[in-house]
Amino acid sequence: MEILTALQWAKKGFIPNEEAKGTKQWTNSFYSAKAVYFKDSEVHEDKDTAKAILLAKRKEYRDVAKKRKEKRIRNAAYREKMKTQWQWLQEGRIPNDNARWEVGEELNKMFCTCAYGSNYCYCHERYTHEPKNDEEMQKAIFDFQQKELGMTINRVKKKFCSITNNDIDMSKKRTMQIDVIEEVKGTQFMQCKLYIDGNASVILMNKIDYERLLSDSFFVRDGKNRDSAGVLNTTNTFIEKD
Repeated sequence: MEILTALQWAKKGFIPNEEAKGTKQWTNSFYSAKAVYFKDSEVHEDKDTAKAILLAKRKEYRDVAKKRKEKRIRNAAYREKMKTQWQWLQEGRIPNDNARWEVGEELNKMFCTCAYGSNYCYCHERYTHEPKNDEEMQKAIFDFQQKELGMTINRVKKKFCSITNNDIDMSKKRTMQIDVIEEVKGTQFMQCKLYIDGNASVILMNKIDYERLLSDSFFVRDGKNRDSAGVLNTTNTFIEKD
C-alpha cells in the first residue's frame, strides 16, 4: 500500500478523492513538519487536474523565491546604509546626536542573517551628516577615541584591581602594569611597555591619551623625571579580580 501527499500523487497523475480526508503525519525523522498523506485507495487518476495542480504549485514556488530574492536585495541595500560610529567617521560622515543605534545581535535576528557584528552598534545613514569643515571632523574623531579609551580603562578596572597590601597571593592571579619609556620623536606617541604576568610587550600610546590618563591619576608619577630604570612613568600593579 502506497501512502503519499497530494503533491506526490499529482506527480504520478493522481488526485485525492472528493471525500478523502487523509492522515496527518510527520514528513521526516526529524519531526520538523507535518503533511496530510493519502492512501492509494483514497486517490484516483486524473492527469489533467494533476498537471494543473503541479503548474499552480510551481508558480507558487516561483513567487515565493522571487519575494525571497527581493527581500535579500532590500536587506543588502539596507545593510550598506548601516554602519558603526567608527565606520561612518571613516566614510567622512558624523552620526547625529539623536542617531538611533541598533545592536548587531538584534539586527541579525530581525533580518535572519549574520551580516552584523553581534557586539557592535549601528545607525542608518539618515542619522548622519557631512561635517561643515575639517575641524568638526577632527573633533568627532577625537571624541570617539576619547570615549573608546574611557571604555577600555573601565573594562581594565573591572577585570583588575590595584594591589594595596601584601596579603594577596599574586601567584594565583593575573597581573598588569604599564611603564612609560619615552616620547617617540617626530610623532604624537609615547613608547610604553605593557606587562601581563611579568611578560613585557612594547606598545604605543597616543600622547593625548597619555596626558588624559595622567590627569586621571592612572599613572602614579608626574612623568617629569626618569627613575633608575629609565622609566618615565608607571602605573600601579593591577591584579585580576575574582
